Amino acid sequence: MSRAFLMGCLSLLLAMAGRGVAQDDSIFTPPIVDHHHPTYGPSSTLPSTPDPEDGKVTGGAYINDYFQLRFPLLGGWQPDIDAQSSSPSNTGHYALTSLHTNRELRGIVVVDAQDMFFSSFPIRGAADFAQRKEHAIATLTDVIDRPSRSVQLAGHEWIRLDYSGAGIHHADFFTIIRCHAVSIQLSSRFPEVLKSLADNMANLSLRERSDLASNDSPAPLCLKDYASDSTVLHQVTPAMVGPRFTEVPARFVIDANGRVKHIHVVNALPDQAKSVEDALAQWVFKPYMVNGQPADVETGILFKFPPKDDSFGVRAATSSY
Repeated sequence: MSRAFLMGCLSLLLAMAGRGVAQDDSIFTPPIVDHHHPTYGPSSTLPSTPDPEDGKVTGGAYINDYFQLRFPLLGGWQPDIDAQSSSPSNTGHYALTSLHTNRELRGIVVVDAQDMFFSSFPIRGAADFAQRKEHAIATLTDVIDRPSRSVQLAGHEWIRLDYSGAGIHHADFFTIIRCHAVSIQLSSRFPEVLKSLADNMANLSLRERSDLASNDSPAPLCLKDYASDSTVLHQVTPAMVGPRFTEVPARFVIDANGRVKHIHVVNALPDQAKSVEDALAQWVFKPYMVNGQPADVETGILFKFPPKDDSFGVRAATSSY
């Protein structure tokens, strides 16, 4: 059984991705896009507002404004063009970028994120997420060189895991940002290359967690279960469109007045995304209070398109950070 197959299975188990799978392009071949039929993908009501998939490599660094993350590239590294166009899965897994060395392949850097709201398995934090991968690796032929442990990078706690197998050395870093498990995965056949990549992690920049929850931050507070009977003052049911037996995950930001000001449908057909956006834009919530003052909050709902009638099951997202 080949290593590529085993690592492919591991990546699939961790992502638990459904329709619209977005994975590490070094393992999976990008899907063929049929331009004659609608495809699953993300949708946003405010193009000027950053979403997780909007990061890009520019000015010698991978920059993601949604996560307030800047990861500088070492000299001689470049992005994998195919990986830049991946769509998130319907369980909220994002293949954010993939980087490799020019000419001879001496190493790979993969940056991805798993939405804690819509993951098909519970994520209790970065340590829990790292340990899940560590346990999965232990079932393969790889060797855990150093177990997962806490490290400080850019004023933020990360969990680092080192392992190797089949001549490949790996160092994975995990943290939680805006209710997403963000990971930066480094790998190389050459220990000195891996060391230079790991040392470069000290050069990344990231807004501190306290800043992400402050009123003057561009990022709203991430809050679980905010869409509930006690906070929803007015709601509109999305129109039933598209195939049944489907679920549409949607993240959205509620402003200080309780109005929905930004909607990000993570993965859906265009008609379903528009139906959810049109309905959710009319919802009204009780303002969320921070120290006696109303504040913006980000939360999520999994809209279900049922098979038998036009009613909708609505489940509030159940993770927070």
